[in-house]
Amino acid sequence: KSPGRFNIVQIGGATVICDYGHNTSALRAMLESLDLFPPSRRLAVYSAAGDRRDIDMIDQGRLLGAAFDQVILYEDHYIRGRQPGEITALFQQGLAEGGRAKEVVAVQGWALAVEAVLRRIQPGDLVLLQADTIDGAGEILKRHLSSDVAAQEVNLKDARKASKPPSAV
Repeated sequence: KSPGRFNIVQIGGATVICDYGHNTSALRAMLESLDLFPPSRRLAVYSAAGDRRDIDMIDQGRLLGAAFDQVILYEDHYIRGRQPGEITALFQQGLAEGGRAKEVVAVQGWALAVEAVLRRIQPGDLVLLQADTIDGAGEILKRHLSSDVAAQEVNLKDARKASKPPSAV
């Protein structure tokens, strides 16, 4: 197991995949991996550092918009020379072209984004939780694993099985 790399947990009956990928190539690879899971409602928490090219953020937004039903965008301490809201606006431009995302929410800070997605999850959901920092992601997951008796870390095979709708199991 590598912290921040495709870590899978079950929380509230949803499969949550925590990964540290922050670029277009990493997101494409992640989306290919998520195709291994059965169709379900999909949610994502995502952002990028401000020193990324505009076109890369727009492309990532487009990918997210085509793959997820709900996307929670966040900006944090890493805006790196951009104005507040600029990163989110670039992602939203791409999300509008994606076609699938019906709800896009922007919040200030990774921790608020994580709490927002965890309030929305339902059993059977598939969630991409992009780690802002590996240590921060680990702490949040540990807290939820310790506070939810049904929460557990799982392997890919078990996560795919648990993600199937009840009629398909």
